[in-house]
Amino acid sequence: MSFKNIPIRGIYLTLTLFLFPLSAHAQLISSSTSLWKAIQYSGGNSSDPSVDQQTGQRESDLVGTSTVPSAYTAFDPASAGSLTDGTLYFRIRVAEDSQSANYSGYVWVGIDANSDGAIDIFAGVNRQGSSAQNVLRNPGTGSNTSPSTTSIVSTDLSPSPYTHTASNYDWAAVGAANYTGTNFDVDGGGTDYFLSFSIPFQALVDNLNTTGSGRPTPISINQNTTLGFVIATSQQGNSINQDYNGGAISASSATTFASLGIITTPTTLTAQQITVPEPATLFLCLLGLLGRRRGK
Repeated sequence: MSFKNIPIRGIYLTLTLFLFPLSAHAQLISSSTSLWKAIQYSGGNSSDPSVDQQTGQRESDLVGTSTVPSAYTAFDPASAGSLTDGTLYFRIRVAEDSQSANYSGYVWVGIDANSDGAIDIFAGVNRQGSSAQNVLRNPGTGSNTSPSTTSIVSTDLSPSPYTHTASNYDWAAVGAANYTGTNFDVDGGGTDYFLSFSIPFQALVDNLNTTGSGRPTPISINQNTTLGFVIATSQQGNSINQDYNGGAISASSATTFASLGIITTPTTLTAQQITVPEPATLFLCLLGLLGRRRGK
């Protein structure tokens, strides 16, 4: 590729834009799904039935089809020298925005960190009442292997809660700017919405490496550890009472997550890794191009 015909003033303008860039995290949280990985269940399924929430809030109805993923994840590793830093992202697709100008309720991602089929920690979004936070919480004292045996401790794990910012939370209508497909309303009830949030990976690592309610033995993980996810919505901070992603599932079911097919296909965060161009790298590249252009 030749840059000899690029006007110097054009290069200067580009450099100026990168002198004051948005952070990579802010770009990713609201970015196109082209930067995200669709969450897969057994058999390659990535869908969820419409209108299968346990209570009436359509906003908490997770939706998707065989060709329209209902949830995504991404991982920004931050640095090549560490296996435990970086940021873990989740994005879920819901039927509509019906409660207010934002999501109302809870979103939970239960994480199975040792591949035994039980949830070891919850990462989630708390938008109940005036709360606007991302949180980490321990599972309850049950076996946490099925809907009926799973509960959530109401106390947030340190250093959460994380107050919502433009870098760690996004609520937006599904459209051309954030979705690579063309189906913006999979259930015919109005434009779908994406809820996206992030959790510092080091916080997950540190909390899993301690004992807690529902986790009697510390668990050591890094970005190469195989993980499974159980994704759900709720109107309660201590239990799941609305919609489990991946199927029409009753909150009272005693069948295990694995048997129900709603724990995701085991994956590593390395496999979910995305590449966000770092502003400093782009800046240096453009400086190099400018030097070459002026040397002509």
